[in-house]
Amino acid sequence: MCHFIVYFIQAVVFITLCTAANVTLTSEQLQNLVSQLWVADGNRATSSQLDLNFQNHVDSYGRVDASPDELFRNVDPTLLSRPTVAALIDLF
Repeated sequence: MCHFIVYFIQAVVFITLCTAANVTLTSEQLQNLVSQLWVADGNRATSSQLDLNFQNHVDSYGRVDASPDELFRNVDPTLLSRPTVAALIDLF
């Protein structure tokens, strides 16, 4: 879990700095970041525990969500007590 939290915080700082400096991240850079987070999270959900409803993209500034439905269709309640998820819940 510790590696995931470190990667997560680094990702948030990196994206925030890029946004503040008006630097555009490439799809490859974002995919690499997401992949690192995925690998670092030993408590990640399986496809049977989390059902995502991917829809529309947000606008280029990430301020307007054009999706009519919620992102999460179904979440296994046991995921909320996993260390990574519990730590993120505590952060927010």
